[in-house]
Amino acid sequence: MRDDETVKVLTIHYEELDFLVNRDQCSASVYASDLLAVKSRYLYLKEVLVNKEGMVLFFDLDQFLRDTFHVTPRGNALLGIISELARFGSGTRNMMEKGVLAQIKSPRLLRDAVAFRIASATEMTEISLGEIKIHPRAVGTRLEKNGIWGVRFLEEKRMQYLIDLDLFLGTGLLFTKGEGQ
Repeated sequence: MRDDETVKVLTIHYEELDFLVNRDQCSASVYASDLLAVKSRYLYLKEVLVNKEGMVLFFDLDQFLRDTFHVTPRGNALLGIISELARFGSGTRNMMEKGVLAQIKSPRLLRDAVAFRIASATEMTEISLGEIKIHPRAVGTRLEKNGIWGVRFLEEKRMQYLIDLDLFLGTGLLFTKGEGQ
């Protein structure tokens, strides 16, 4: 890819910094109103999103980002993004299809998509790939393992992390075990 190429991203705003999600990883966005609580051993998976097609696993990406980066939300987290598993790498798809989704016996559960709760302070923007700085090798490997591909610095002394939903699922980051709130 060239530095002058652009990419559409969802910019999720927090008080201290922002997170960028590649729009290509998202199939749709929804107002997260029709939710069902589910019993789960995972800290960031406590609900399913219900829509006319069925139910979708609903990961709390907002809480994960707040816990991991100690950021303060702007507003509430009533927005959800739905991602078709086909948009992710084969390792993540296999792990979800043969692991997590295979363990759930509900016939209404959609097996080809997942959803993520995000902060309502979100907008779609287009950025130049040249604006994203790849991490130096010394810290890059650790950050990439945590789903962070790069950082963008804005003139108003604000940072934006480019995050990868595929890595959040595929590496198990969103499968932290715990009781939660």
